[in-house]
Amino acid sequence: MNMHSHSNQLYSAAKLLGVEFTEKGLILAPTLPLDVYSFDSPLVGIKKSSGQYEGWYAPLVAGTWTVTVRLPAAEAERLGHVEVNGSKQALRRTAEGAIEFKGESVPGRPLRWSLRAHGPA
Repeated sequence: MNMHSHSNQLYSAAKLLGVEFTEKGLILAPTLPLDVYSFDSPLVGIKKSSGQYEGWYAPLVAGTWTVTVRLPAAEAERLGHVEVNGSKQALRRTAEGAIEFKGESVPGRPLRWSLRAHGPA
């Protein structure tokens, strides 16, 4: 029994966004059936808008982190551009079809990322 009922909304939101923390970073598997949404917390944020996803990861320690974004195949195929901390990276897909990228953060300066649809950069 969870005696911290005030945290249930945050826990539910994190589950709908498919947030899973690993020793290497973060896995996101958003399942919200909405065209536009955003979730903000001090540790992680994600925003979905027309043709793109963006977010940040702000752990309390400096490091290089791996972010994996698992989306339905049709949604993932639309995405062709990734930018991490203001720099473009080559889009890398895992064998399972997830999008994976790496970036650095330090306390006070989170890893910021965006995934955009194919087309002009």
